[in-house]
Amino acid sequence: MKTTISTCPKPLLHKLIITALIGIGCFAVGAACFLFSHDRTTLMLSIAVFVACLLRAFGLYRTISKNAYTVIDGMCAASTANLMRRTRSIVVIDSDGTTHKLTLPKATRLKVGQRYKLYLAHGGDAADLQQPEQFLGFEELFDLPTEE
Repeated sequence: MKTTISTCPKPLLHKLIITALIGIGCFAVGAACFLFSHDRTTLMLSIAVFVACLLRAFGLYRTISKNAYTVIDGMCAASTANLMRRTRSIVVIDSDGTTHKLTLPKATRLKVGQRYKLYLAHGGDAADLQQPEQFLGFEELFDLPTEE
């Protein structure tokens, strides 16, 4: 079943829009530099960044529209930064008690003990993800207080 953009999860939609806007912004800056200083090198580089961003946004759009991503909903049990790589290893325990060991980009900061919903592109076993490129995004889940 295909997913439309209107039913897309908010973190994935946010990433799609930001990626497209970065490409458009780079092209606009490169075009402005070309108009004022006639610098073709900057224009060519900005066009290359624009095309790369649009290709990445299109790939993300296809992943979203084909529903080709996995959602892991669980609590972050451990988070350690890998010193020699630009990655962070985390352990997420979902509501069934299944443990997922994930490798995410180092800039991704998850709090231990907090619940998250993680979005991962298909392409491997979600129980042991070791490729940070498959990480699409996350959202923090807040538990509502229960009435006694």
